[in-house]
This record gives sequence, structure tokens and C-alpha cells, in this order.
Amino acid sequence: MTLRSGLVPRELRPYEAEGGRYSFPVCGDIVRRLLAADHGLEIFEDLSDELESVRAAQEPLLAIAEMDDCEGDPRLYPYQRVGVRWLLEVGRGVLADEQGLGKTVMAIVAATEAAPERALVICPGSVMGSWVGHIQQWAPGSFVCDLPQGKSGRDATTREWHERGGFLVTNYARAELEEQRIYSPLVIMDEVHKARNRKTGVSESVRRIARKAEFLFLLTASPTVNNVPDLWPLLAMCDPKRFGSFWGFVFRFCDVLDDGYGLKIGGVADGEGEALDRILKPYVLRRHGLLGLNPSESRTMEYRLIGEQKALYTAMDKTGVCSHGGCTVEVLDVLAQVTRLRQLALDPGLLFEHYDGPSKLDALPDLVWERKGQMVMFTAYADLARRAVQRLRDNGISAIWLTGDLTDVQRMGVIGAFKRGDAQVLVVTHGTGGEGLNLEEADRAVFLDLAWHPAGNEHAMRRILRPGQRSDRTQITYLHSVGTIEDHVRDIVAEKRPVTITEIISRGGVARPVSEVSK
Repeated sequence: MTLRSGLVPRELRPYEAEGGRYSFPVCGDIVRRLLAADHGLEIFEDLSDELESVRAAQEPLLAIAEMDDCEGDPRLYPYQRVGVRWLLEVGRGVLADEQGLGKTVMAIVAATEAAPERALVICPGSVMGSWVGHIQQWAPGSFVCDLPQGKSGRDATTREWHERGGFLVTNYARAELEEQRIYSPLVIMDEVHKARNRKTGVSESVRRIARKAEFLFLLTASPTVNNVPDLWPLLAMCDPKRFGSFWGFVFRFCDVLDDGYGLKIGGVADGEGEALDRILKPYVLRRHGLLGLNPSESRTMEYRLIGEQKALYTAMDKTGVCSHGGCTVEVLDVLAQVTRLRQLALDPGLLFEHYDGPSKLDALPDLVWERKGQMVMFTAYADLARRAVQRLRDNGISAIWLTGDLTDVQRMGVIGAFKRGDAQVLVVTHGTGGEGLNLEEADRAVFLDLAWHPAGNEHAMRRILRPGQRSDRTQITYLHSVGTIEDHVRDIVAEKRPVTITEIISRGGVARPVSEVSK
């Protein structure tokens, strides 16, 4: 393409290389913008042919995405067979199905059909054991190992994996440590939205790992956690040539404001939704409404601070200082005060070791006794998880906790015990148990407090609403301290409602539940 007048739209200026010259990736959207800016542009035949080649290659992907069923593993649901075929066809793409549709299984089956010498799975540490178990079930006979925590163990495991092939399962932190030694022709990244912050070492590391892979399966039910730019690291991994520039992506599709303190990125710019939709469709498969499960009942139970808890909370709110049992807690900034107020609204025992007065924990036994069955409780605080378990045990209720400070073996043991029914209640932290776990043994979930972003709460809710859920009545309870900082947290979470991939990608037709599709 020859730029006769040298006119370049503002949103394409991040592609400037040097001296007024620009380096654009082959992209129909960019060509459209250039032609609109300068009607005298000529498209050379070789560029036209390449654009046509790209369009032709994308057509089968779009057709597969609309299928109800196709040939494949008879053990899978029809929509899962379609997912497997899509992954193999796209080669490098994002499987963004809603929680519970079996993205793990689809990725494993697709990996076995691709038949690479080695396959690498990067996932949250809390689900490493689950991935190993699923691989053993769906790829029997394949060698599978998880990357241990210690360096000597990692060295030995990595050598064995390179010698024997098969699957290596690791978490994001260990993948960053062993980036140079875990090259694989096929890479699966689970809950890949964890790499959405492009400036972190983990995000940079996994992008380099992805660049070397022939097949790249990115799995997440929340590709956008807070805003559209969350998509860029995923797209950059799928197609680093086309999406090599973060600001090139942002200026094309988002509102960007310079307020004098830096650039602020907003939502999708007016008139750009359709263009973004076209860009995403060949890279992202998102399906929803296929489980055929009754939606969970949702309710909010109000908790009111009384007695010493209320006095401590009021003192911290008004003065930034509170004292109990000879111990004083003082905050020096607003952020610290917000944190302390959240803790006091839950249980002052999070701040004062020997506190035994009223707290939100007082409401937990009655919640459990409301009806039979297993329950999952969520909180942001590991200490509160342990205190909640102790309170439940003191009331004759079998309970266990799952927090980030447990080892891989301990986590597997806790999850196994809950699945066997050895405990009625599992108390987990949002970061550890809010994603990736299948906890369909429980038919109730209780939020002791909310995660700061809506996607985290949505993920946590869906831990119980999954295939295998036997109850027709699942229930979500929000235990809310009224008249406290929790009112503001709830409002903030509501205002931070994420831009979901469903809103960005339009899909033709109406999704059908599994019950209407023969297995």
C-alpha cells in the first residue's frame, strides 16, 4: 500500500516506526481506516491477495463456531466436540466458554488429537492436582507430571518431561521461574486472565512461552475482568504480529483521555463495537447457556454490628484508631483505613488476637443448619477462613479451609476430603478457591465478603453450579454488614461491572441447553 498524502489516522499513530515511517500488520481493519483517511491510496496486488488469504482461512473457524455438533470423542457432549474441533482448527485461540462447560476436558482432548511430543499446562496452583487427574482420565497412557516447588525437584521433573514427553503441569509463578526450560510445541493456559496485566513479569513471561508454541489454547471464562484492554495480552499471544502494539489496539477501539496526569483508558469507543467484534471472532470462542441447570437463588442476609464490634468499628471510622485488650491499631492512610474497616465489619479478631466478642462469624452456624447438604464459604482473608472453620467446629459442624498458604499436597487433600463428604463446609479464599475448582458436591455458597471485581464473584458463584450438580435448588447467600464499609464495597463492585466478552462478540441464534442436545 502506498501512502500518497501521508495521512495517518490518530488511532494508527502508535504504529510509527521511525522518521515518519509506519509499520502496520496485515489487518483488514487497519486497511479500512487508512482508506477512509486517504481515498487516493492504492492497494498492491500482493497485499490484496494476502488479505483474501486471511479471510478465507477464517471462514471455517466462523462456521465451526456456529455448529451444534460434529464428529469426535463420543464421551464428550456435542458442544464439547465442537470446541475440540475449533481449538484444532484455530491452532492459537481463546476458549472463553462460561464456567462449567468443561474447557479443561476440551483442551486435553484437543491436545491428544494434535499429538505433540510434549504439552505444557499453566494453571493456578489450586487446580494443578485437578489438571493432573483430568489428564490421567482423558489421556490415559500419557506421561503426566506436575512441576514441584523446590528447585531440585523442578530440575529433575523438567529433565524427565523432556525425555519422556507427555504433559507437564505448572502454575504461573513456577512457569515464570522455569521459562527457559519449559518450551513446548503445545501450551494450554488455564484462567489465562491472570496474565491480563501486561506489565507484570508473569504476563511477559507467558507471552514469551506462548510465542514459541505451535498450538496455544487459552482458557478463561472472564477474558475481560475490568475493561477491553484486558483482551490485549490474550490476543498478543494468539497473533503477536497482528497485535504486537498495545497502544495500537487501545487507540483503535477504546476511548482514551489525557487528563494531564497520563492517559486514561475507557470503554469501547463509539462506532467501534462492530469493528472489534470482527477482530475478535476468529480468535475467541464464547458460548453460554448450555448447561441446562436451574440458575442459583440469590439472597442477601443483613448482619448488624452490635456491642464491642460496633464500638471498635465506629472508633476506626471516626478517628483511624481503635483499641482492645491493651492493643491499639492505628492507620496512616485512607487505603489502610478501608482495609481495617472491612476486617472490623467481619470480625475484630482479625486485628485483635484475643477478641471474643460479637462478629459476623456468629451468624454462620444457623446458615449451615438451615438445610442439609454441603456448603462453600468465600472470604478474602485467610485468617478469617481459619477462624470461621474453628467457629463451625465449636458448634459441632465439620469444616475445613482452603487457603493460599497450603502446599499442593495439602490442597489436594482438602479438596479430596470435601468431595468425599468428610466435611460439610469448605471455607476458601477468593484467590485460592474462587476459580478453577469443581465443587458441585455443595448446593450452597456463602459470601462472607466480596471480591473487589465482579468477575471474581461470578467465578466463585459458579464453583457449585457445574455439571454433576444434583440439586435442583442451588443458593447463593451474601452475608452483608449493613451501615458499614461493605455498603460502599458493594456499590464499587456494581459500578466496576466488567465488559463481558458476550457483549463484544455477537453470536447468531439462541444457545440451547445440554438437555436439548443428545449426548
